[in-house]
Amino acid sequence: MTAAIKELPEIFIAVDVEADGPIPGPYSMISLGMAVAGHPELAFYTELNPIPTEFDPAALAVLASTGRT
Repeated sequence: MTAAIKELPEIFIAVDVEADGPIPGPYSMISLGMAVAGHPELAFYTELNPIPTEFDPAALAVLASTGRT
């Protein structure tokens, strides 16, 4: 390691992915978010367009119950 890398602070990043089904491939990731612990200004969130032909209605019902769809 270089001296510059040793001086960097340790950070914790939380990442959350929401999907419309149980496995990747036939189902879609529909949202992605991340945040740096202790720094709410360092956050990211986006929603993605799902593959329209494949989805699990139960997975979408869970998202709808949380107000995320």
